[in-house]
Amino acid sequence: FHQKLSTPGWTFKESGPNEKDRQLLVEFDHVVTEMGLLKPEYREIITDICQKMQTGMADYAHRAALVESYDPHSGLPKPSPYLENIAEYDLYCHYVAGLVGEGLSRLFAASGKEVTWLGEQLTLSNSMGLLLQKTNILRDLREDVDQGRYFWPREFWGVHQGGEKSRAPGKGEWFGFATPEDLVRAIGPVGPVVPKGDNTPAERAMFVLSAMTLDALRHATDALDYLALLKNQSVFNFCAIPAVMALATLEVCFMNPDIFRKNVKIRKGQAVQLIMKSTNPRDVAYMFRDFARGIHAKASPADPNFLRIGIACGRIEAWAEHHYPSFITISQSQSQPGSTSVEMSTTDARMRIVKRDQLRETRLKAESEAKRRRELGLPEQAVIEQEGLPWALIAAVAGFFLLICALAGGIVMGTLWWFGDA
Repeated sequence: FHQKLSTPGWTFKESGPNEKDRQLLVEFDHVVTEMGLLKPEYREIITDICQKMQTGMADYAHRAALVESYDPHSGLPKPSPYLENIAEYDLYCHYVAGLVGEGLSRLFAASGKEVTWLGEQLTLSNSMGLLLQKTNILRDLREDVDQGRYFWPREFWGVHQGGEKSRAPGKGEWFGFATPEDLVRAIGPVGPVVPKGDNTPAERAMFVLSAMTLDALRHATDALDYLALLKNQSVFNFCAIPAVMALATLEVCFMNPDIFRKNVKIRKGQAVQLIMKSTNPRDVAYMFRDFARGIHAKASPADPNFLRIGIACGRIEAWAEHHYPSFITISQSQSQPGSTSVEMSTTDARMRIVKRDQLRETRLKAESEAKRRRELGLPEQAVIEQEGLPWALIAAVAGFFLLICALAGGIVMGTLWWFGDA
């Protein structure tokens, strides 16, 4: 396919009538024309990413046709349409989404809109793509199963067979469903599902959803690290908005039985709010934190992943608090429109640490200045132990002001005395 990107007039008209990308391929010659108008460095990046992606997707298509699994009903080997474990799931998501993140980072760097080394941040770029892709896979479970697509790894939902080439099951990792269809059917058509630890099929299905959510959350802090590197506002918005919506979707889907019944999405009004708020790393980090709190609040102690969910949410909370402490408030300045003011809470215990660090920094600067003056043979200045008001300057100004007042008073009194008799 990467060669077709530079083949003038190439189109593909053999897609089925219901394929979503059919019209794009029928008119692909227009894409080829636009591709030729790009700068050579952009074309090189796009072609390279397409080549890597097509190779990976072909590998998975080949694997689905040839790799044998075990039929849970007959016990006989058969071609496996499933991803077996987390490693295969991660690699698949890398091919279809992580490479997109890598390509975009390289394009941002090549365009000069971001720093040149951003294209080398492969781990962070990959995590951005995996966060979005895994959220979409989680949300689209019912639609995918109905159409015969299986992306949820069998490590989370399947029956463990001793003859399979897989590691031994860990606690809470194998939930005993024969097929994804059985997983979907475990949830009734209506009503909530409240886990009580009684190991019913519906409860086990909810715990599979919890495991999928946990797996997606492990990419959240990497995504925040990536967003913190971006300096261009348009690039930041382009990357931050889908990431925030992914966290919002995970929060809506977590422990929500409707995932097994239909496609679940966030409300349009909420989507608009998220778009308007996703303007800087601090606000994005706080939104990540709020959605993580929502997920943790819905976690069930009966869930085998309950502790892991708490740790994953805690990591997001810790990241936000470490980079953007909540006791520091940034607001619009009322005296100077367009500027911001920074305020620190005087009641927060962490302010003692901030003040101590400020005093230490002031002392180090004073010692450095004294050392510099000694090296230049100049008289040393006293090391300032603590920043304060410039009392010497204030006293000089006050003395000068009093002198002026005294002179003015003397002139007035002299004038009155001289002309008093007249």
